[in-house]
Amino acid sequence: MIFLKPHVVCAPFPTQGQINPMLKLAKLLHHKGFYVTFVNTEHNHQSLLNSRGPDSLRISLPYAIPPAKLCIIAGGWMSFTLDAAEELDIPEILSWTPSGCGFMAFMHYKDLIENGLTPLKEESQLPNGYLDNTKVDWIPGMKDICLADFPIFIRTTDPNDIILTFITSETQRSKRASSIVVNTFDAMEGDVLNGMKSIFPFVYSVGPLSSLLSSLVPRESEVHSLRSNLLTHSGWNSTLDTVIGGVPILSWPFFDKQHINCKYCCVDWGIGMEIDKNVKRNDVEKLVRELMDGENGKKLKKRVMEWKLSAEDAISAPNGSSFVNLDKLVNQTLNF
Repeated sequence: MIFLKPHVVCAPFPTQGQINPMLKLAKLLHHKGFYVTFVNTEHNHQSLLNSRGPDSLRISLPYAIPPAKLCIIAGGWMSFTLDAAEELDIPEILSWTPSGCGFMAFMHYKDLIENGLTPLKEESQLPNGYLDNTKVDWIPGMKDICLADFPIFIRTTDPNDIILTFITSETQRSKRASSIVVNTFDAMEGDVLNGMKSIFPFVYSVGPLSSLLSSLVPRESEVHSLRSNLLTHSGWNSTLDTVIGGVPILSWPFFDKQHINCKYCCVDWGIGMEIDKNVKRNDVEKLVRELMDGENGKKLKKRVMEWKLSAEDAISAPNGSSFVNLDKLVNQTLNF
């Protein structure tokens, strides 16, 4: 019997911010010799078809696919696919699109619940400084964080909050995966990644995915039209874009894991300044002028250029950390 090249089934969580990184990872694996099946909803699939250029490649599935070594790569929020992988006795890799620090914060929701830190006892804890003053110093690889830094879904008083329950369940089920892939690089999140390795047997930092894809598959290069500064909510995809572009940021987080990304950007990595939640236009003007012309702005620009070089080092052949980790991921997938 003739076996085809190894086959990976990619199943992202069906939102654009999750689909784009998975598409990049799928293209990288295809470049490495994998046959790729990309699972999409009808709506998102039609959007992809509508965005194609006139000379785009059209591929259809054959009536039957000969046997091949099979692996599932699913988005982190798609843990139900683990049941299928276990039933079929094939490996499954979970690809988490948040930052390493964002994922680790989610991962410890269970501990926050067990320690009585969430759900909150009363709504008055939201504005009274409780979140800022409650330190959390026991998460591996994460220093100087408080409850206010955690993804916002802990800010509930409902013990049956559906999102809090969902996140806690999904992250704990991740421990069943063969390995974890994170869109980041070692130099930027080394401490957090080491903390993750104390929980999971295999953790691969393969990022920034867009830069790694551009270096290995030149026709997939992306144009980053970022200017001298950027106002951002500190979502992870846009944060990586600022690093790749060497652009300091004004961070205005308000949802999901944006607060933990903001904390790392503004405190740990030194590439931005945070806009206060009670923002006034005069305050914004002051921050913009400081970022553009002030001494602090010059320091931020210098620091973000250093991180840009670190990102470029990570994707460089043959010894860049993300370049090496991609090969390790491929070899592990092939050798299960």
